[in-house]
Amino acid sequence: MKTVIMAGGKGTRVSSVSSTIPKALLTLNSKTVLQYQLESLKKEGLTEVIICIGFMGGQIIDFIEKNSNFGMDISFVNESEPMGTAGALSLIPKLSGDFILVYGDIIFDIYFEKFINFHISKKGLGSLLIHPNDHPQDSDLVQIDNDSKVLSFLMKNEKKKLYKNNVNSGVFILNSKILEYISNSKLDLVNDIFPKVLFDKKELYGYESSEYVKDMGTPNRIREIEKALFSGEVSSKNLRNYQKAVFIDRDGVINKEVDNLVEIDDFELLSGVKEAIELLNKSFYLAIVITNQPAVAKGFCSIETIHSINMKLETILGDKGLKLEAIYFCPHHPEKGFKGENKKYKI
Repeated sequence: MKTVIMAGGKGTRVSSVSSTIPKALLTLNSKTVLQYQLESLKKEGLTEVIICIGFMGGQIIDFIEKNSNFGMDISFVNESEPMGTAGALSLIPKLSGDFILVYGDIIFDIYFEKFINFHISKKGLGSLLIHPNDHPQDSDLVQIDNDSKVLSFLMKNEKKKLYKNNVNSGVFILNSKILEYISNSKLDLVNDIFPKVLFDKKELYGYESSEYVKDMGTPNRIREIEKALFSGEVSSKNLRNYQKAVFIDRDGVINKEVDNLVEIDDFELLSGVKEAIELLNKSFYLAIVITNQPAVAKGFCSIETIHSINMKLETILGDKGLKLEAIYFCPHHPEKGFKGENKKYKI
């Protein structure tokens, strides 16, 4: 499968670090961002790469030519003017079938075989790798249903009142049929193309992953990435590896105990929870909530109510720069005899 790297942007947000080289050639712990990306792709058996270049693109070509030991089939497409994350795809000849797309300003280490299998199984027009992060309020959030189908996007410039902390990571698997939505002009994949796809009732899917994907949007994030690379966190989060996790109950542990919590306004964090989650987020451990919610089976509330309460938990933590990797709940209850009980969950 071909991989397209979008490396044509100017990187204006990190211009204070360097304004004389493209952001793909920024050096982190003695290696460039592009080098990390290519090595990660090669490790996963993805060796056919197309790099879309623009701003100071000649430096990227020179870098690849001087480092021919990558052992990969690398070609270039040049943007004479900025085309955006979607428009540049119109310049690539003979893109067919499924292909991977990654932004040129991110560090990642991903078990791509698992991601590819997910995409193939869903048979959609595209799959987005999504994950929680510690700054959801200034990120593009992807809202999905129980089958991982994308329902909507909450853009970074929108005020977010209640959300599931699933951030667009900048890693995608797309079917070439999506090119029918793309013209030879400056277009953004998330802002311009995906809304049209959803409007036409074509299917996009969100692949939830705990793997390390982080953009270099600010000098502070660059420092965070350098620490993660040095500590081994980036490579350890690849899902080819076993993961360390802490599983946390919800009611009475994270939030105040309420008998049959079915009203979102009754949800209130316990003292010390934010500090505890912060410690977990700074460790190599995934923070995962698991909780029994039999009120659904008993007919006290809908399953959508539980989702909303869990979203309130994610929103409270996200607004504080914290995250949970996942929330799982069991809506079942075997005992019968409750008025209005939901027979679907009586197991």
